[in-house]
Amino acid sequence: TDVPTIEHILPQKQPNFGYWATEFSEAEHDKLKDLWANLVPLSGPMNSSVGQEDYQKKRARYTKESMYASTRQVSESFQEWTPESIKQRGAKLADWAIQRWPH
Repeated sequence: TDVPTIEHILPQKQPNFGYWATEFSEAEHDKLKDLWANLVPLSGPMNSSVGQEDYQKKRARYTKESMYASTRQVSESFQEWTPESIKQRGAKLADWAIQRWPH
């Protein structure tokens, strides 16, 4: 019954320390944070609670707690969340969209 919200796996605001600062340069963060490939649906309460956690913590929560299959699929498909992961997921989403809407 929860209304879905949009979760940025790579947070909208890049912390200047920890996992996200190590994996993403400031330029990569600015370029990749709002791409479809970096977004997943989550319930509002879960979205608020995962915040800027590093990917391993988010991944564990997505796997166990998310009611959305697409979010669980991301956690199962990607061990790490890096610029390359976002590019790979983007390519998969583009292929899916072309098959889904061929015209």
